Amino acid sequence: MAEVEARGFREPVPQDVAEVCTFAFGANMSVDSLRNRGIESLRQERGKLLHHELVFNVASTVKFDGDSRFGNVAEREGSVVHGVVHWVHPKGIAILDQMEGTAYDRISREVELYDGTKLSALIFIQTKSFTDGPLLPGLPSKRYLKLLTHGAKCANLDPSWIRFLEQHDFVHPPVLHLTDEQKSQIASKKWDSQQFSVSNHGQFATTTATDLIFVVYGVVFGARPNIDPFIRRFLVGDVSLRMCGMVSYDPKPESILEATPDQVEFLRTLIHQFLQEGLADILGHCDPCPLLLE
Repeated sequence: MAEVEARGFREPVPQDVAEVCTFAFGANMSVDSLRNRGIESLRQERGKLLHHELVFNVASTVKFDGDSRFGNVAEREGSVVHGVVHWVHPKGIAILDQMEGTAYDRISREVELYDGTKLSALIFIQTKSFTDGPLLPGLPSKRYLKLLTHGAKCANLDPSWIRFLEQHDFVHPPVLHLTDEQKSQIASKKWDSQQFSVSNHGQFATTTATDLIFVVYGVVFGARPNIDPFIRRFLVGDVSLRMCGMVSYDPKPESILEATPDQVEFLRTLIHQFLQEGLADILGHCDPCPLLLE
């Protein structure tokens, strides 16, 4: 019998098998996106989820991309959602459980591969928002939509599906405008960047202390107590390069000075949201801090 946990409905995953298949229709279509999450896709096949449609109706607790929505699927007779079937180690499903958050159910659905083969694959479907409220329709962010389009192109999905993604409307990211006071706060104290040098992969905060300190784009922040516990787990040391990895359609830089325009835009959006939502306080900066040069 399938188990039900507080984090969402989870169908059991056999632990004595070498691989499990999961159907991805969102950012996880990309092998690079999965790898950035510490999951190796052992093999992939193109597939379709029949009688479902792609919708954008889930808002995150922290608006990484402004007032945008993440992808989801909903039943609709005659509609089709194209995606990628990944075969991963059972531990990979456990990582997805951890990363995807509380709003997802993990259930089995019949998927039809492009060659006509039908199989049962695990799929993550959101049945409530991250804030436990209703699922409200909206638009994806530019970054998220480009992630989907990149994943679809890399997988060589049906051209009509790629056109559908390319032509979809999206929400433009908010623009970061620092006040003179905020600029002064950034410049007020220089921190040693070495103390924030931690691995950008597989590291999670275990403390619930209110003095959690992290770095984004050279700006040192202190997390406030009201920041979501799920988000706090990712705020370990300098998160800049890790967050650049969320723009997985661009190569991950070795330094923030090598970040692409879209990656810089995303880091600036994060700073905007932390300040706009009152989730963190500016404590200073560490080198390099491009915002000090503006």
